[in-house]
Amino acid sequence: MTAKKQKPDTHRLGKNTGYDLRDGKYFLAPIHQESFQRTVDERRALELLLQMVTNHVAERLAVVTAAQTKWWKDVEGDLGVVFRGNGYQYNAAEGFIEPIPKPKSEEKP
Repeated sequence: MTAKKQKPDTHRLGKNTGYDLRDGKYFLAPIHQESFQRTVDERRALELLLQMVTNHVAERLAVVTAAQTKWWKDVEGDLGVVFRGNGYQYNAAEGFIEPIPKPKSEEKP
């Protein structure tokens, strides 16, 4: 009876993980697979959450921008003055429209 040929043990221990190299592919050792899969799953979940939040914020920003544009048009129409693009801003704390202050570097001496 001939002895069975044994396949060489390809399991290697790295500094922090164990792995098998078979057919050019690296297989994590079973003791590390669950931990690695958990981090992969958590990262994917965070990426999806970030995508959802980003999409929601973009949608809300479009609605708010449209409302703000309408408000400026209404005020400009009532007063007959074009504020947007002409250096004016709305001061929410005081409730008035004012010229945007120029940086001191632009002021003439």
